[in-house]
Amino acid sequence: MLTEEESAAVSRAIGEKSPEALKTAAQSLVRALIARGELEIVETLPEGRGRRLRLRARDYPLRFSIRLDDPPPRPAPVLDETPQVVELPLEGFAVSDLQASLVRQLLLEQGALVLADRVAGPREVVQRLEPIIRKAVAAESVWFLPIDAPPGEFWRSGRASPAPIPAERIREIARARAMVLYARDFSRLQPPRAGAPHAGSAIYIGVGDDLGGWRGVLEIRDSRPDAFGDERIGLAVLLATHFQTLLASTVRLQSLIFFDFLTGLYNRPYFEDQLEKQLMMARRRGQSLALCIIDIDDFKNFNTRYGYEGGDRVLVTVGCVLKAALRASDTLARYGGEEFAALLAPPVTPEEAMAIAERLRAAVESEPFQVQSLSGEYVPERIAVSVGGALFPDHGQTVREIWTVANRMLLDAKQKGKNRTRFAPESRASGDTGPPDAPPPGPQGDPQSD
Repeated sequence: MLTEEESAAVSRAIGEKSPEALKTAAQSLVRALIARGELEIVETLPEGRGRRLRLRARDYPLRFSIRLDDPPPRPAPVLDETPQVVELPLEGFAVSDLQASLVRQLLLEQGALVLADRVAGPREVVQRLEPIIRKAVAAESVWFLPIDAPPGEFWRSGRASPAPIPAERIREIARARAMVLYARDFSRLQPPRAGAPHAGSAIYIGVGDDLGGWRGVLEIRDSRPDAFGDERIGLAVLLATHFQTLLASTVRLQSLIFFDFLTGLYNRPYFEDQLEKQLMMARRRGQSLALCIIDIDDFKNFNTRYGYEGGDRVLVTVGCVLKAALRASDTLARYGGEEFAALLAPPVTPEEAMAIAERLRAAVESEPFQVQSLSGEYVPERIAVSVGGALFPDHGQTVREIWTVANRMLLDAKQKGKNRTRFAPESRASGDTGPPDAPPPGPQGDPQSD
């Protein structure tokens, strides 16, 4: 079965009415059919400057023989001891190997960024595009090496072996994105790198989006030295550009869908998705996680006394303080209104969870804060939060159960005077921390229940 490109090539050769053109087209077609497995080689015999092949069709009762000329010998490559730099953009290269099936696959990937119930994540896009590029370029391996990623994103999925190129050089390629680094022969690189392969070649193409806050390098390897010609490099650059566009689109879609515009934190849909995933992972690994719900005490008073701009300033300040007080692996979101939610990633002990929750409360209480009054002067104020917490699996087996317990603890902290941290009493680290008798420090000391 011929592809559209192959049928067109045969028609062009017949139209030229040139024996040499027909010979070239026939030999190219036979090589393609052998590569796809539609023709099987029965016997190979040397003949002149080529080979005589006896062939049979896989799905038809057809046998024939053809002589295939050996490709002309390539000049011996001049191997450098340092990687060759190929300036971009490349001019005048042909991408004859870019078949219609590959184009369709890439277009389908672009359409799959927005799925039926969610937006594909950057790591998912990377994992789907790496094998497409590897197949298209006929490479041994393709890896995306992330150098910088947006805050809270973890794209690294592991790789087969260390890159033979120093890390500083990789970072340079990721930053510049105006060249291709071509390591023609790993065995000639000086100095050799520990753990790097001893044979083969690779190209390194920088990809990234400075506005999106990410950069990285595509490493495309071949087990043979000097394996990448102009056409192969050109095809790789074209695919890397598409890779960069899809990844940038994914990051921007997520920033629009999953982030709260005012505080820059994750929003409720993203948090709920992460909580579900982390709970499933914790259950599978037999680990614990914690949920903290944080509510700003007397927030309505800020809006009443200082207007909505004053209230917005409180929300932004609290978001920044909470984020700085959490671990890098934890997830913080503005859940709604003046309420925040923190997911303490597994594994976390009850004692650690209680300590982190109290750290959140204390960090907000100690944060210096001034707010502009409606008359224009700046007024010193104090912000306080109440925190309710629960742990999996101590206090529930599902997201709903954990959330219900944490929310009950938050209400309990509010009723006992605000500016407090409360964890479910079943926890080994159960406790009630915060000022025992101090009134909640609302605006100008005017306590009001929210």
